[in-house]
Amino acid sequence: MNILKRALVLAALAAGAGQAWAQGQQQSPFADTPLYIGVTGGQAHWRVGCYDTANCDDESRTIRVLGGWQINKYLAAEIGFHNFHKITSPGFFVKGHAWEGVLNVGWPFTESFSVYGKGGFYRGATENNATPPEATTNADGTYGLGAQYELTRNIGVRLEWQSYMQISGAKVSPKSDIDVTSIGVIWRFR
Repeated sequence: MNILKRALVLAALAAGAGQAWAQGQQQSPFADTPLYIGVTGGQAHWRVGCYDTANCDDESRTIRVLGGWQINKYLAAEIGFHNFHKITSPGFFVKGHAWEGVLNVGWPFTESFSVYGKGGFYRGATENNATPPEATTNADGTYGLGAQYELTRNIGVRLEWQSYMQISGAKVSPKSDIDVTSIGVIWRFR
């Protein structure tokens, strides 16, 4: 939960600094563009992450940074980097991260509130401390659901669930789906 609090504080500070910067500018180079950036933080559940599943702490904190392009009212394209941190069992850990590209298909209920589904692909990597250490990479699909509320013209808040299918595994750390529940802040350049 500490990582979530830190992510929200960081996002709030960044949004405040961005708003102050925007008020001090006559014309931003990004004015009225469909670009946005964001940060999310939350918790990941690795479905099969440790070799010793009986003693595995299969949940970890996560943080993601992202950038997006709002194509139209219903469709957006995003790229992002998601750090899943690590899961542990006695004397062993597995850590991972992923680069992703997704399409968000949204449905606005009001001017401020919308829900969305997302799907795309990721390129992920994991590393463990086995003897010898093993590092693997792979690519597969990712999908999720979320809700977004626009606090102001520039700032939105997201609540989201996303699954990464079959993050790469090694001999002592099998492939695992990773499910992430997160909350985040979006800054729109408009």
